[in-house]
Amino acid sequence: MNTVELVSPLDFFRDQVTNAAQSLKLQLNDDIEFYLVNLLCEFINPAQLNIDDDMAVLDTPLALMLKKALESSPDTQIKVYKRLGDTSLYLAGYFQDYFNRKTFDVGYYINMGAAAYNQTSTLMRTHKNDSHFSKVYLSMAQDFRSLVNLVAEISESTPLASKRDLLTTYTRWQHTQSGKLRKILEDEGITPIPLLNKDPQ
Repeated sequence: MNTVELVSPLDFFRDQVTNAAQSLKLQLNDDIEFYLVNLLCEFINPAQLNIDDDMAVLDTPLALMLKKALESSPDTQIKVYKRLGDTSLYLAGYFQDYFNRKTFDVGYYINMGAAAYNQTSTLMRTHKNDSHFSKVYLSMAQDFRSLVNLVAEISESTPLASKRDLLTTYTRWQHTQSGKLRKILEDEGITPIPLLNKDPQ
């Protein structure tokens, strides 16, 4: 009789984050690795992340989340800006194909998410007097694009990745340089070539 080994979401995503960081040659400090693992675990049930009864994180436009943050007290601002950053990071990394059907690209989410984490960092320092987490959020703001690429790398391990058409795969590789995407293309006999005018940020 075959036995099935059960792996907790925490252990699963810890392995995923570690492997993705190694594939992309990213150096993550322990705080950011821990943060990313917990973020991915939390989005298994995104309803738990809702800001309030009227603001579901996956159904609310980022601009409305930003509006709420700007109109809130500092304590609420920290919560909303954090959720804005988390949601931007998760969507920009895990669902990049979604942006191919929209009038704006993933850069919008990257800019919003980085700004949100930067504001969270400022509030943690000025309102909470918490220099440790202020530095964590500042680092995440500065490295937001790399973190998006890391989450995108993790998304490549899902079954849906095998159904992705080659053109979309090629386009995503040009922007992320993902090792997994390169292998998919090479297995199909395609040698990927980077964009010459790729945004260096």
